[in-house]
Amino acid sequence: MNAKNILLFSVIAAAIAAGCSDGESDASCADFCGPGATCVDGSCVPLACDPACQPGMACENGSCVPIGDVSCDPACGPCQSCDSTGTTPQCKDLCGTGSQCDTTANQCLPIACDPACGPGTACENGTCKPVEAISCKPACGACETCDTAGATPECKKVCGSGTTCDAALNACITTEKFHAQAPELAGPFATGYEVTKACVGCHQDSAKDFMATIHWKWAGPTPQMVDAKDLTTTVNPGDIGKTKLINNFCVGVVSNEKRCDQCHAGYGGDPDTNKPQKSARYYMKFDMTDTTADSSIPLEQRVDCLVCHANPKTGYAKDPKTFGNPLASLDLSKTARDLVKPTRENCGSCHFYAGGGDNVKLMGSSLKNPSPSVDVHMGNGMSCSSCHAAPGHKFKGAGVHTPANDGRASCSDCHGATPHKNLSNGSQLDTHAQRIACQTCHIPAFSRTQFAKVNWDWATAGDNTQGVNGVVSTKVNDMGVADPNGTAVTTYDFMKGSFVWKRNVKPAYAWYDGRMMHLTTDDKSDFTTLGLDPNDESKRIVIGRPIGVQSDTKAKIHPFKLMLGRQAVYIDGAQSFIANPNVFGPGSLWGIITAAGWTYSPSAMQNTWSTTLSKGAQAAGQVASGTSLAPFDGTKGWDFRYTKLYMDLNHEVAPKAQALGASGACADCHSATPKIPMCELYATATTKPWGLSCP
Repeated sequence: MNAKNILLFSVIAAAIAAGCSDGESDASCADFCGPGATCVDGSCVPLACDPACQPGMACENGSCVPIGDVSCDPACGPCQSCDSTGTTPQCKDLCGTGSQCDTTANQCLPIACDPACGPGTACENGTCKPVEAISCKPACGACETCDTAGATPECKKVCGSGTTCDAALNACITTEKFHAQAPELAGPFATGYEVTKACVGCHQDSAKDFMATIHWKWAGPTPQMVDAKDLTTTVNPGDIGKTKLINNFCVGVVSNEKRCDQCHAGYGGDPDTNKPQKSARYYMKFDMTDTTADSSIPLEQRVDCLVCHANPKTGYAKDPKTFGNPLASLDLSKTARDLVKPTRENCGSCHFYAGGGDNVKLMGSSLKNPSPSVDVHMGNGMSCSSCHAAPGHKFKGAGVHTPANDGRASCSDCHGATPHKNLSNGSQLDTHAQRIACQTCHIPAFSRTQFAKVNWDWATAGDNTQGVNGVVSTKVNDMGVADPNGTAVTTYDFMKGSFVWKRNVKPAYAWYDGRMMHLTTDDKSDFTTLGLDPNDESKRIVIGRPIGVQSDTKAKIHPFKLMLGRQAVYIDGAQSFIANPNVFGPGSLWGIITAAGWTYSPSAMQNTWSTTLSKGAQAAGQVASGTSLAPFDGTKGWDFRYTKLYMDLNHEVAPKAQALGASGACADCHSATPKIPMCELYATATTKPWGLSCP
């Protein structure tokens, strides 16, 4: 690898890692630049079309469209873009100071000196000057220009966001084009490890950085998490995350790693078939200097660069049966040469389908390419990294269901502390915002266009005689009630049990000061009398919930998805715990009930649950090795109990016209029948909010 290529790949790494703004140092691009524009060195500029548009087409907002459809008339020429964000569409030049348009390539190139400058001279803005007369010293390099506008002349890069410098051509080309031309990525590649080896050959620090993140370790700091018993003491050992957290979806990771690896940004397994096959989680325990890892593959080569950076059009996917390695049918050489900055679809390949299906947990494929009516941020071109990206391949963001975090993301990061200041009633709205979270008004309902799973009952699993091959589809209305004119959803799957799906769902509301309680595989409490009645929500076992009270001025009213469930709980007085089941792999729940010859009966399922709960609890350290969990006998044993989990709502921000209280609709909250349960939220308050009449 020569010095030139190392430098170029370093530039790419910076371009990929950097967003339009880090939310702290670059306030000028903190807000989205708008349709057809991108952020370049702190300024929003129109997008160019690359490659250049064909005859009969013209460039508008970064896309080639038929000339008859272009807003700018006449159509814009090379190195121009039609900016239709203002009142009157107008063509804007894309080439800045020190660059000129290559009309054939439709690219902005630095102004070069032709012929080349001789000894003792150097090129400055297209003119050969004596070295001693050059304003920038040393003279600027490839894809740079000397900016003499300021007090001190300085070299400035010509290449903007999403492009990098090809020093040989002295031209700015897209990052994707650079990777496509890189000989290191020509392949052929037989495994994902080989692709990563080529990546880290240039991005030497990227794998090391990534292996220190929560995306790799599935564990990290939990500075806002409190003890499940006293709800006050901070619990932050640094090893809490997916590896320990309990939920009411597939419940836990431990003993199910082979399936969970499908959404881990790393590769497990081993090409040496004489070695034991390990999950990606096994390698999370080691760092790059540890020599105890049982593998012939260097740890840094186990990072899966492609899951975030492969162009979704290549169809890149991970195989759940090979510890998350790439599908064998993929052309990895082609995939490795078609790389992108992470898109919504890259992130969504895991996050849209978390929990084993589309929109099962907290977001779904409706956010892949949404209209502004579905989500005003993503519908106007923002990506996940616009808000969540942080330096060193880390990502900001946390909540009740994801307490492990490398930093929180907030609406105020972009919108400031007084987001309504430009409105006629802005001061009044900003006063409301001191106790009401932005999301509360701006996400009046979630899953507005796509059904979301809101209830999961594991107790009914196993009956493969129902429906078609054990799967039942039912037409339901938006409330999840059977309706012959409704939408078909899966209400039963013998592998997982019974479900309730709803659309356009009203959130649950609670006071939240940013702290949360969330049960882990280590937590034990007395659940003996809890979770027995599905209709008594106050007695459900709480897996995770926000912390906050109305009397605390730091707390605000927040909206939540309230996920209800029924799952296995081991009852043993104060030593009770949410049982971690083994659902995937040989001898697991799914392994047993999908095997040839499986015959369903209540007693067969009871035995299966005893076997798989014992195996999972042992793996999670909930019971000693060799311990068998028996069914509940009225005093002790595993039993199915009703649970609930609060999940933060931050996506699917609706257009402002749909916000609660929009257009002076104060009655949304200040009425006898408010859309937010104000009487419950202010039950302990001595003074109720203005206009609120409670029983």
